[in-house]
Amino acid sequence: GGVGKTTLAQKIYNEQRIREKFQVHIWLCISQNYTETSLLKQAIRMAGGICDQLETKTELLPLLVDTIRGKSVFLVLDDVWKSDVWIDLLRLPFLRGLNSHILVTSRNLDVLVEMHATYTHRVNKMNDCDGLELQMKMSLGPYEQSRELQWCWISNCQKGYGLPLAL
Repeated sequence: GGVGKTTLAQKIYNEQRIREKFQVHIWLCISQNYTETSLLKQAIRMAGGICDQLETKTELLPLLVDTIRGKSVFLVLDDVWKSDVWIDLLRLPFLRGLNSHILVTSRNLDVLVEMHATYTHRVNKMNDCDGLELQMKMSLGPYEQSRELQWCWISNCQKGYGLPLAL
């Protein structure tokens, strides 16, 4: 955690070309203890549907299919811990769509393999130089430098283990 998977996914999700290419944009945070009905309701709402009266998976799945039918969809599944959310719940509705693209973030490469990901991009930890540059940008203006603080930043970078969130 903290390496920047969600941040990278957000940049892609908010990219102007993605906004223009797809009619529907859905972002689902998949917690470790998600409920199927809450995920389906969130997907329906983000796709422009109304599902206030529906409470079961059996009622919600057909509504999701109807809501995204014939539309191009960009779906983000953020922080997936188990592949069942895709395989058992979301795959059929989104594969029936005209043009669905799915971006998944996960800490576990096996999850992506089980989901049959067509492309996997590993987000690596930062090296110390990149960590130092990030800290300098966050704490000083772009043109300011400080020799006294540089040693403190280097120490922080080493303690942050290459994780932007830790810095």
